[in-house]
Amino acid sequence: MKHHERFLSGLLVFMGVLFSCAPIPQQVSEEDFTLAVENGKKSTVQIRMVRAGSGEVTGVGSGFFVTPDKIVTALHNISGEDPVFAKLAGEETTWKIENVTAFNVKGDLVILKVPGKSKPLQLANSDTVQIGEPVATLGFPETKYKVTEGTIQGIGDRNSWFRVKAEYVGGMSGGPVLNRKGEVIGIAALSSGVYGYIIPSNALRVLLSQSNSTESLSQFRERDAIRALIYYQEGQRRFLRGDYDKAIDALSKTIDLDPEFINAYGIRALQKVHLGESEAAKGNLEVEQGYYNEAIADFNEAFKLNPHEAPEEYRLRGWAKAKLGESEASQGNTTAAQRSYREAIQDFDKALELNPEYASAYSNRGYVKAKLGESKVSQDDVKQARRDYRAAIEDYTEAIRRMPASYAETALARLYAKRLFQPEKADTYNKRADVKFELGEFEIAQNNTAKAERYYRAAIEDYTEAINLRSNHVVAYYSRGLAKQALGLHAEAKADFEKSSELNQEIQNAQGD
Repeated sequence: MKHHERFLSGLLVFMGVLFSCAPIPQQVSEEDFTLAVENGKKSTVQIRMVRAGSGEVTGVGSGFFVTPDKIVTALHNISGEDPVFAKLAGEETTWKIENVTAFNVKGDLVILKVPGKSKPLQLANSDTVQIGEPVATLGFPETKYKVTEGTIQGIGDRNSWFRVKAEYVGGMSGGPVLNRKGEVIGIAALSSGVYGYIIPSNALRVLLSQSNSTESLSQFRERDAIRALIYYQEGQRRFLRGDYDKAIDALSKTIDLDPEFINAYGIRALQKVHLGESEAAKGNLEVEQGYYNEAIADFNEAFKLNPHEAPEEYRLRGWAKAKLGESEASQGNTTAAQRSYREAIQDFDKALELNPEYASAYSNRGYVKAKLGESKVSQDDVKQARRDYRAAIEDYTEAIRRMPASYAETALARLYAKRLFQPEKADTYNKRADVKFELGEFEIAQNNTAKAERYYRAAIEDYTEAINLRSNHVVAYYSRGLAKQALGLHAEAKADFEKSSELNQEIQNAQGD
């Protein structure tokens, strides 16, 4: 449903990516593909949960007919408490869902019995899907029917999932993903940045073979596994609102009901990292470190439950270790800080081994290498500090090469990116500029004026790029002013400081409203 689409699921968490260079299957003509997609619309449905009495729509997803009287959708689309309805795309026909015939919690799939009939879509053999294959996803992003085209970019270990270069917006999960012949190669699951993730159709084949009996929706929702999923969704919603304590409570209930609910550990870990940052801002360093250590323990538990490797999880655990290192450094515990930084870098290395195009992992690793450089400066290890700073710049450069101008088209998508510590391109330019500026300061301290000036000018270029990407980038304006001041460009520096102050005031006024 809309509040759940773009986050972690069992398909992304702890499953490795296996890249392939196999040839792409023979192409179907564009006209045939268009016709196949149009025919697919006739079998695609919108799944809605509607509050009894008020008629308020409390959740929206997608699904499709897999037999004349059965619909498949994402399990989370129906796991609330409100009545569920299915409506054909472009039609007024609507059915109330009363029965479930099969489900898979870890795969986030459910098959629903429909009190009516429509044309089913044909399932392809998903084992034949190839890297580079064009696909079309049908569904209801933001409640309106839409076709989203993309290409297969990655295949999970043992064909456990597919990654497609296409952004899946809220409301699309459960929708069919079609190949050029109009056959279903998978089911839309979630989105991470500019990529979507797909449950392969062969997983649906297995589930369909088990859908011989029926169970009422009300009884189905009383199962511990489904109650666990409902608490999980509550945790997700509270997470997005920034209500981290209550999110942790809900996720802990999920784990109590289902100790092997892998995603709950990962999401709970994220809450704890955010709470750790909040405690750091208050100066509660002991509490802060406790949250970071608990977050790392949650990630470790999730890895134990499922040894399949996912780059996103390594990156996020690495970020928790990085924050622990920062906390240690703030207390003067340099050795402990460096140990945490190195462990964080190992996690980022693993994420990049699994996905060499993972821009956020490059950016996060660059940040930690810069922190490691700072710690070496405090130990007067000039040579190593230089190496660490330069390595940080290289990582930021690799991240920038791979990043879109923005991961997020909507406010909700931007919120997800923020909650997942997913830096945007403007911020990565800003961070790379910070490192160049620090190198300039470092060279000044070593009486290397010419080198320092080159770094200051390079920093100004990066701050300018950040501003071009985000015109209200308060920090970039202020930092660019510092770099100009270091070069003796006092009038230009003053203008940047004034602009930064003006933008900051505008933001404060907007927040006050």
